[in-house]
Amino acid sequence: MSENNTQIYIKNDITISPKTLKNKWDKYLDDYKNYTQSYIKHYKKSLDGKSKSLLKYPYKKAQSEWIYQKLLNAQQKNFLTSKQLEKMYKIQIKIANPCLS
Repeated sequence: MSENNTQIYIKNDITISPKTLKNKWDKYLDDYKNYTQSYIKHYKKSLDGKSKSLLKYPYKKAQSEWIYQKLLNAQQKNFLTSKQLEKMYKIQIKIANPCLS
């Protein structure tokens, strides 16, 4: 059966195509990347004493961690493709590098 014909059935007879799920996780990955980049930017600025960044970076970090948990759950349930997993790992490396220096 081709991927286009495969349907995922959820409660109450609602069906979701694999393409829709892939797009959903791609959106989460994009959001994760954006929040992470913003978090890193504000984290670095807060180290320089920028007051706005001191207020913003904890929020961006919390948002990034919330999305990461969603992605981690999806990974555990095998909802993510190998390409999506690779993208998630690259984002995690970007988080680790500025925090180590």
